[in-house]
Amino acid sequence: MGVVDEPAQDEHGLPEAAQRTPATAGSGRHAVIAQQPGQVLAREIFGPLGGILEIGAVSATGTWSVAEASVGDLVERHRADVDRLLDLIRETGRFSSESMAIGEQLGWLRDHQVTAPSLLLWSGNIQEISPRIEELEEPRIVRRMCRMGAGPSTDVLPAGSCHRRSGPGAGDRSGRGESR
Repeated sequence: MGVVDEPAQDEHGLPEAAQRTPATAGSGRHAVIAQQPGQVLAREIFGPLGGILEIGAVSATGTWSVAEASVGDLVERHRADVDRLLDLIRETGRFSSESMAIGEQLGWLRDHQVTAPSLLLWSGNIQEISPRIEELEEPRIVRRMCRMGAGPSTDVLPAGSCHRRSGPGAGDRSGRGESR
């Protein structure tokens, strides 16, 4: 895969850009966000989009291995779809070029290492977590995190990467078995 330009990560393998506190103005004053409102909203959109791309990259391996995942390859294989999505984001959010550049600045749209803790974040899985990070990289755990992170609809993942359940309780999370 070659050299990868990875977003900076904290000790848990989570992107630091997603955890930065916005700059504040003046000591003793109320915190003021140093970004335009559109840029704050863009960050709130590009973070989860990055999570979807990471889930898709892991799912596309077919092995549920975070080590084999390549967000860059996924983005390139689906370049037309990604560009169309970014155009819709720009249009719907009425984002400036500066706001749209945040997606690239955060590193979500380029190749970077996908980590099990990052998948854990996007999956919302907070139950039964082993304190040993290496256990989070077991294929059965990675697969579960990807499915949970994809939500009730797995249409965002590459074809064949996630199989829909059938039968009672499949479909939406209400347990009524309805499909979307």
